[in-house]
Amino acid sequence: MSGVLVTTGREMTRTIIGHEAYDRGLAAVPPRIAEAYRRATLLSWVPLTVVDPVIEAMGVAAGRDPLDLQDQVARTTVERSLRSMWRVFLGMTSNEALVSRVPMIFGKSFNWGRVVTSFPRPDQAIVQLVGWPNAQMHVLRGTRVGLEATLQAAGRKSARVSMERTSDGALYVASALR
Repeated sequence: MSGVLVTTGREMTRTIIGHEAYDRGLAAVPPRIAEAYRRATLLSWVPLTVVDPVIEAMGVAAGRDPLDLQDQVARTTVERSLRSMWRVFLGMTSNEALVSRVPMIFGKSFNWGRVVTSFPRPDQAIVQLVGWPNAQMHVLRGTRVGLEATLQAAGRKSARVSMERTSDGALYVASALR
């Protein structure tokens, strides 16, 4: 996972669950994992073998389902990053232009699998994750949440993204894009 995702997720997790729960979560993972997680920088690539146990521990420390917490972290991070002037530009951008950037963003976020997009109808987009048959559920869900939050921030308030695991990755269907 890119260091950008890890560092922004790290700060957002601390904000959402509080410093005490965050510290308990890091204390619950093996010291080498906690140290690797703490050392992550914007330029790092962090193995999912480091990220996965931290996500689990943060959820437990906060008394929450770890995947639900991770969904909130992903959604809040995307919403905050798009609150600035980007929101104005996003509102003037077509669905195709928005969704066609997903492969590039995914490629900068993960060094496994790739994303392809298609547009069967003007109000629907298909996003497929391929080449990552056993992707972690937090990766699959985070991709869904990030895509949905971006579309909603761009003015498609009723946009919804469904997700289904496939034998080669995942299938996302973004609908109500008007």
